[in-house]
Amino acid sequence: MGEELQSEILATAAQEVLETMFFAELTEGSEWPDSPGEPQLCARARFRGSPSGTLCLRIPARTARTIAADFLGAENEEGLSDAQVGDVVCELANMICGSVLSRLENETGFDIFRPELVSGGRSGSAGQDGSPAVSRILELANGRVEVSLRLDQVE
Repeated sequence: MGEELQSEILATAAQEVLETMFFAELTEGSEWPDSPGEPQLCARARFRGSPSGTLCLRIPARTARTIAADFLGAENEEGLSDAQVGDVVCELANMICGSVLSRLENETGFDIFRPELVSGGRSGSAGQDGSPAVSRILELANGRVEVSLRLDQVE
């Protein structure tokens, strides 16, 4: 599958999940400016099937807190614990991964491993086997979400 098609599937799946499950409004440009050095939350969801691979998600901490509050129906995002916000970011990665995999033309099933928060690294970096990742940035009214997909190379 070509990178352009992977990128389109990734963007469509992420947009659908963000809009329908997380009540996030996508925009042409973020109203929140970038802040270099701002804390980021990164989640990784590995999956096994044909193909296997990894979906990664990177989101500024303040955007993650807003999305978590919306998803959980919390009146005050300040009242959420860091663990709750982390759990919601992992669930977002899980839902986007499932949506991406459902769009791949494949007659076999997939196993998605429990997403985990990871530290550092760019979400769009190459995999350990050197395979490239496709990456998309989705602009939201309250920040941005970067999502990347790396499919393992089939031998």
